[in-house]
Amino acid sequence: MLNNFSLIIKYSLLSNYEEKSTADLLNQVNELYNIIQKISKSNVSSENLFDIADTYFELGRWQDAFEIFQNLLRNNSDIASSYYGMALCLLMLNENELAIKYLNYSFELNPGNEISFLEDFPFLESTSLYIKLTASI
Repeated sequence: MLNNFSLIIKYSLLSNYEEKSTADLLNQVNELYNIIQKISKSNVSSENLFDIADTYFELGRWQDAFEIFQNLLRNNSDIASSYYGMALCLLMLNENELAIKYLNYSFELNPGNEISFLEDFPFLESTSLYIKLTASI
């Protein structure tokens, strides 16, 4: 059941990437480079780290993104968003059981994250799989 959930998420994300052009992906790489340059010249803010983690995620560097979200969590930076980001990374890394726990933590801390999740993956809401795994109604 967990593997199917993860596969649905991966398929949804990959279909989003099909629509991106090579130029879009290069722009993301350049954006990541610019963010890293900005951080190296100033104090590191949680917002900048979230930007880097999101960009790493979009580039398929899920372990790197996970580590940044994990550091943000340790620093008590937007705990709900950190759990949410870690959950998505873990789904991509096939750590499905822990990912579901982190999704639920995120949803409990910020119900808006569940709304965002269902907007990103709209077909999941009606599946009994989603309801069973997240204990959602």
